[in-house]
This record gives sequence, structure tokens and C-alpha cells, in this order.
Amino acid sequence: MALAASMFYAGFLPLTSTTTDGAMPAELSDRLSAIEARVSSLTTTDASSEATDLQPRIAALEKAIDAVRQEASSESSEAAISSLRGELTALAETLGQLKTVVESNRQSAKATASRLAEAERKIDEPRTDVEMARAISATALKAAVDRGGPFLAELDTLAGVAPEDPAIKELRPYAATGVASRAELVRRFPDVANAILAAIHQPEESDGIGARLLSSAFSVIKVRPVGNVDGDTPEAIVARMEDKLRNGDIKGAALEWEALPEAGKTASNDYAELLKNRVTVETLAGSAMSNAVNTNG
Repeated sequence: MALAASMFYAGFLPLTSTTTDGAMPAELSDRLSAIEARVSSLTTTDASSEATDLQPRIAALEKAIDAVRQEASSESSEAAISSLRGELTALAETLGQLKTVVESNRQSAKATASRLAEAERKIDEPRTDVEMARAISATALKAAVDRGGPFLAELDTLAGVAPEDPAIKELRPYAATGVASRAELVRRFPDVANAILAAIHQPEESDGIGARLLSSAFSVIKVRPVGNVDGDTPEAIVARMEDKLRNGDIKGAALEWEALPEAGKTASNDYAELLKNRVTVETLAGSAMSNAVNTNG
């Protein structure tokens, strides 16, 4: 009742109805009077006792409210927040892992592309290297043939990079000893030419002493024409042979030799063999060079 009275006076319990002139109803006035009398009858000790009784209850209520608040905060909100934080952390880790995987895949793709380009380059390189080696080897072989003498080492080198070239097998018989150079063939020809003409102009057994002496005189004097001489005489043929040799036409010189009389061929058969070998080897070496150049191109 004391609490109600205090709430009433404090304005927390407003009047629900009043008379028109502002006076309180009789029933309410009586109840108020009773409350005032009750309050007046309370002693200081009783008020203190009730207040003391209320304090533990209020404290208990406050404690309960705090407990509820703490429970709601710690067990629900904090747990939910902690759970969310855990999920966010897991998502962040997963995202980081995905980024790492994507970057790794990108680097792997880049490395793969680089290795592919390198592999394609290496596939082309051996072919280029072999072609270059073949061209160099063929050039070295041609130089050895032009130089004269053996060319076995150069032929073996070419065979190592171009074993399928048919010229290699055909050159084998000449490689160990080689063939005479063009310069050597030109240098040796004058003596061969004299031997050819001497053999052709040998006196026959039926010739007299005068013819024999004349033939012997001509062999000592050794006069013969030179240059691109016309005619079918042995002297003209020998002159054209020498002219072609000096101008580098060894095939033409070999063809001219075929037109000599048998006596002249017999006297120069060894030289003709050198000449023909030279033609054959030069042709084969030129073929190897041509094959190398065409393959490299």
C-alpha cells in the first residue's frame, strides 16, 4: 500500500475519472484515506524492515537480469558470432587456397607454353644443324677433290651426316688414293702429248732408212701446234686437248682423247685414266654439293 501510495503521489497512477468540477469520487476518496491511514500507521522500523526485505529481492532480480543478459550475450550472441567468425576464417582460407591454385595453374600454363615453344624450336634445330653440317661437309669434300690427293676423311665426315647420298658409295674407290688435280694434269700434259705424237709417228718396218731418220729428227725437235686447232690430225687433237685442259674443260679434253689413233691412246693410257678419274670424282663431288645445297634450301 505504501508503494501504491508513493506511485500515486509520484504520478505513476493517474486518476481514471474525475468529476466534472475536478473533485475526486467518494469511493476513490475513501480508498485514498484508508491508504493514508495505513501509511501513517507504519512506523519507521516497519518501513525499514520492508525496505530491507525488498533489497534482497531486488538484488536477486538484478542478478537474474544480469544472468539472462550474460547468458544471451555469451551463449547465444557470442557463440553465433564466434561461429560466424570461424566460417568467415574458413572461407578466407578457402579463397586464399583458390587464389593459390589459380596462380599455380596460370604459372603452369605459362611454363607449359614456354616448354612447348622450346620443344618446337628444338625439333627444328636438329634439322637445321644437320643440313648445315651436310653443306659444310660437302664443301670440304669438293675442296679436297679440287686440291688433289686422298679425301677419305672428308668423305667419312659427309657420310656421317648424309649416309643416304648415293655419291658417297661411288666415291669410296677413289677416296684413299685420291685423284690428280687439274694443275697436275695440265703440268704433265706436254710430255704426254709428245709421247702420243711420237707413238703415232713411229716408222713402220717397211720404211726406209731415210724415213726412219726423218721420224727420229721430228721426235727430237718436238714441234707441235697449240691452241684450238681445227682438223682431225693427231697434232690438232693433241692441241685441242691441251687447250681445253688449260681452260678447265677436262671433260672436253677427255672426249678429244677418245678421237686419237690407237697408237696414241696406248701411249697415253695411264694419263687418260687419271683424266677420266678426275672427271668422275669431280662429277660425284659436284652431285654431293648440289644435294647438300638443295636439302639446305
